[in-house]
Amino acid sequence: MLNNDINLFLWDDYTTTSKEGFILTYNTSLSAELPIRDIFGEQRKDFKLKDPNIETSTFGYYDCLNLKERDLFVKRQKKYIFFLTKYKGINEEYKDKILITGMMTVVKIKDMYGRIESCFNKATSNRIKSWWAFWGPMKFLSLEDALEVTPELLERWGFEVGDKVKKSTFDLNDEITEELLEYFDSKEDYTSQYIEEIKMLTELIDGIEEDI
Repeated sequence: MLNNDINLFLWDDYTTTSKEGFILTYNTSLSAELPIRDIFGEQRKDFKLKDPNIETSTFGYYDCLNLKERDLFVKRQKKYIFFLTKYKGINEEYKDKILITGMMTVVKIKDMYGRIESCFNKATSNRIKSWWAFWGPMKFLSLEDALEVTPELLERWGFEVGDKVKKSTFDLNDEITEELLEYFDSKEDYTSQYIEEIKMLTELIDGIEEDI
């Protein structure tokens, strides 16, 4: 498990008058019922995701995921992050569905430039000067409550529908953001269950590796 001690004294307050949100993507574990991050690197070999780091309520503190998009989030002074994934877990009913599973209200930021060695190539190729990490309250939903992003929903939101969601669709206006906030407010908070599943699977694998 990761070291969950986050010293927020070393972070900067993040203030914005914006009421707009931003979508960030992540891969799900193939071994879990809940759409937790791919902690074992099953979708991309040896690429074990540390974000979204629900255990510490951070994004970008441990990993290089969405480095460019995080930079845009701060530059555009967005307020909310919504986490989107293509579900690959063990529940066949939801397999391959595109889901918004969680959200985060960013209240603290920290520039991680130079602190994560694996980020250098990605940052250099995209000319990214700041490696922003985010901290703030998170809320994740059950698989049943996660919002399925269908072509019809994208069309209603005014986005182009195609095989790939364009980067511009990650940027949400205040009306869409408000709709998502109301949706999340109406659903049960399942964050603690996500943390328990991450902990359970991690301890299970650690135990198996010790026995080998």
